[in-house]
Amino acid sequence: MINRIYANDKRFKAIELKAGLNVIVADRQKESDDKDSRNGVGKTTLINIIHYCLGADLNRKLLPVDEIEDWTFYCDIDLSGSNIVISRAISNAGVIEVVGDTSNFPITPEVDEKTGVVFYKLSDWKKLLGICLFGLKSITESKYTPTFRGLLPYFVRVGMDAYSSPFSYFRNQKSWQVQVSNAFLLGLNWKYATDSQILKDKAAAAKALNTAINTSIVQSKGELEA
Repeated sequence: MINRIYANDKRFKAIELKAGLNVIVADRQKESDDKDSRNGVGKTTLINIIHYCLGADLNRKLLPVDEIEDWTFYCDIDLSGSNIVISRAISNAGVIEVVGDTSNFPITPEVDEKTGVVFYKLSDWKKLLGICLFGLKSITESKYTPTFRGLLPYFVRVGMDAYSSPFSYFRNQKSWQVQVSNAFLLGLNWKYATDSQILKDKAAAAKALNTAINTSIVQSKGELEA
């Protein structure tokens, strides 16, 4: 559970969350008129910050990177039975610093010998979250498999397209990812979807090779034997 989101800049108002349903809305003031709306006040940005704290790549389309290049975001979160506070700076997005008890975590963090700072590299942080939140430890396949960053957007959705279908979270999401992710989340055998996509790849490769042979881009078997 996420308990609190805050930053090192006082202009960012800390968000406190409690167990159960939390609703974040833009408040209208007494002086607000009909032209004042609840748009553009930071609700979507907050969702993007949560994604950033949970391992999303730094994206200028999602966060105003140039305006907050000195900022560090903090997330107070309960993970694997421990309460920790993680921090991720905009200027050093590849490192997630951790404060709290990590002794029971399935992936041990690294420690900076000079500063004593405990941290995870971004790749290890995503692996840790995948194991703790979705049980992805037993997955050994390297292609067309469920991943933490592929599963999380089903629960933390961003933008209008994310709500168009319960089975996808953006308009042009790849069909194999939709099938694999939903099968995994529903407790079905997602490996069937993986095997199906691998067969599609082989069929596409065979078709491309056949086309190349027919157009003389690749020599025929007979020509090669000669």
